[in-house]
Amino acid sequence: MKRLLIFATVAVLTMSACAQSSNAKKYIKKYDVINIVKELPKGNAEKFWDAVHNQNKRVQELGKAIEEGNKTALQTAEDLIEICSITQHYDVTVDGFTDLTERIAKDMGIIENHRKCPIRIINDNTYNASMDPMGQLRINVGTIRTLSYEELMAVCAHEIAHLACMHTFEEALKTERKQKLNKFWAELEAGLLVGAAAASAGFGIANGVEVQSANTILSNAGYFLEVSYADAEESTIRFSYRYTRDQEIEADVIAYRFMEYMGYGVQHWISAIRKIKEVDTRTVQSKYDDHPLPALRLEILETLESETMNRGNMYSRLIGTGKVTKREIGSREEFINTIKDKKAAKEFYVRMIESGLLTAKDIGAEKDFINSVSADFWR
Repeated sequence: MKRLLIFATVAVLTMSACAQSSNAKKYIKKYDVINIVKELPKGNAEKFWDAVHNQNKRVQELGKAIEEGNKTALQTAEDLIEICSITQHYDVTVDGFTDLTERIAKDMGIIENHRKCPIRIINDNTYNASMDPMGQLRINVGTIRTLSYEELMAVCAHEIAHLACMHTFEEALKTERKQKLNKFWAELEAGLLVGAAAASAGFGIANGVEVQSANTILSNAGYFLEVSYADAEESTIRFSYRYTRDQEIEADVIAYRFMEYMGYGVQHWISAIRKIKEVDTRTVQSKYDDHPLPALRLEILETLESETMNRGNMYSRLIGTGKVTKREIGSREEFINTIKDKKAAKEFYVRMIESGLLTAKDIGAEKDFINSVSADFWR
């Protein structure tokens, strides 16, 4: 009986691990932007964000709705602008971080024209950051004290990804179309009024931040939209800028690719998520959570990393044969970007064998080579 229980436990854990891995690959397949940014000149943050924004199909649909004068879309945009203008009166900002914010803006490519993103440092010791719908990046002092500069850049990349993909507008428009205006706007305005720590929606442990009661908020602010007190109170408890779990995962994947593309090091994004996991100890997803479980976020990033590492290991093996050099197979980075799927892996293998540069003894059987470099491919 004891053996049966042990076997059953191991089986359940194995199935759970396989399911999580499967989910990670599913999300990567859905939200990865590698095919959008791989042809861009390396190290140009502005071009990265432009590409992510301009080639996102959902963003294109949202832009089209506004351009065509869709009344619901226009009203949603106007309401977001009005509500976001309120937040500056409730943020307690900190001076003395000008050098840091200028450096972040430059490194993240958010200085010029439509990419310009004001950065506000919030006097709050919690580990958090957020992006409001109109493009104002808030970073808590606690985040700056907790993270290295590279980790902080990864956090900012996650937040900018929300803006580039128009996540708040997308969700707000869905809500309006479902005719849940009162509840949504009460939730949004209530959350904004509790300050950046509770209102942040893009990153960190926003789901665990305690906020003041809706009663206090209502007494302090006299301008809630026409909603019931009950709706406002319930909404305030777990406020966010209405980012969905999928939107959070999309921002995670984009942030990973940004760190990779800019050469800042993807390990810094992974380490930042690990620090979240130390604080956010949730193991079960609640219906009130907009952020995915830290374990799933980490699984997705580690799957992306292992994909690169597998190809990297093969590159080292090929160079180690002494039969090929960078001239034949490119740099390590070029090799990894070229072997982007199983089809590309097969084409590379055939080219090496047919050219006589490598033999099956050097590179392995075709099937083994493809499996080696694409163990984490989803295609």
